[in-house]
Amino acid sequence: MEAALKKKHYTQHYRSEWENNEEFKHWLRPVPGDSSKAFCNYCRSEMYAKLNDLKKHLETKKHKKHCQLLSQNKQLTFSATATKICKGCSRAECTLVLYIAEHSSIFHIDHLTDVCKQCLKDSKSTIDIKLHRTKCTQIINDILAPHFKKELRSDISDQKYSLLLDESTDISVTKYLGIVVRYTVQN
Repeated sequence: MEAALKKKHYTQHYRSEWENNEEFKHWLRPVPGDSSKAFCNYCRSEMYAKLNDLKKHLETKKHKKHCQLLSQNKQLTFSATATKICKGCSRAECTLVLYIAEHSSIFHIDHLTDVCKQCLKDSKSTIDIKLHRTKCTQIINDILAPHFKKELRSDISDQKYSLLLDESTDISVTKYLGIVVRYTVQN
């Protein structure tokens, strides 16, 4: 009788030092809860945490395509200082962003800037407007929101206030949360 020889299976575990490797550091992450797998941030896919499998994944068409797409995108960065508001964008852009934040959807800013440029061709400030959805969103999030939060905190200070919350989900399954703060202004 021959004893059947069982081949011992070796399980490779994810190594955090792979994230320092130039080939892997931008896209490789561990899979939470499973140390035998790795995750590609670009492709949004899992693979076994084996060095050979990681190198094979680098050569796939899918990964190369995602790397190329991501390298073409550029991130806009804004800081929340008042001096940057004046230097980074014109007064007309700030006014349009305030209008959009209060009365409309960010998607409308593309058309609104085009309308302003067509109707006010003789104004230098409208000719220089370069404002679309991405820049508008960044100005709202990084410049206007911190300013108005600070102003609201100073208005409320230590007095009593109440919060009204309203949650909603639109037809495209996007969730919204409206927050209203009620307080009395003390002079």
